[in-house]
Amino acid sequence: MCTVSYARVESTVARRRVRSPAVVLGTGTAVLGRSLLAPLLGPFRETLSMNAATAGGALTVFVFLSAVTHYPAGRITDDLTHQTVLMGSIGSLVLGAGVLATTTTVAQFVVGVIVFAIGIGLFMPVAIVHLSALFTERRGRIFGINSGAAQLGG
Repeated sequence: MCTVSYARVESTVARRRVRSPAVVLGTGTAVLGRSLLAPLLGPFRETLSMNAATAGGALTVFVFLSAVTHYPAGRITDDLTHQTVLMGSIGSLVLGAGVLATTTTVAQFVVGVIVFAIGIGLFMPVAIVHLSALFTERRGRIFGINSGAAQLGG
């Protein structure tokens, strides 16, 4: 006997149509932002009169933080909801990108790099959890689409 209502199925399909493209586009955009950081170090150094050691240190902090925050992202997702962590990570990505786009000092640049790195570190694992929850069947297909977006991003 099937206990799933037609309205519930329609609601699930509607959520998939809205949320999955947003997560897939978020993945591609986050990876694109990460890929653009290193090539933009030259212009940042010139504009901010930043020395090579500071620029390299900021890039090292970026890579380290984005990697280290993967584990807490999973842990936090287990304690909260994946939607909550996903929205927080997107907020961090947007804020970090905004700070980097408008930076006028070395300190602002470093803060932007840190906030953006934390956003990427939180976003990537939570995006997979979120897509898993949306697509209980045919997960491989959505993971392939999400992975393709990451490859297109960078």
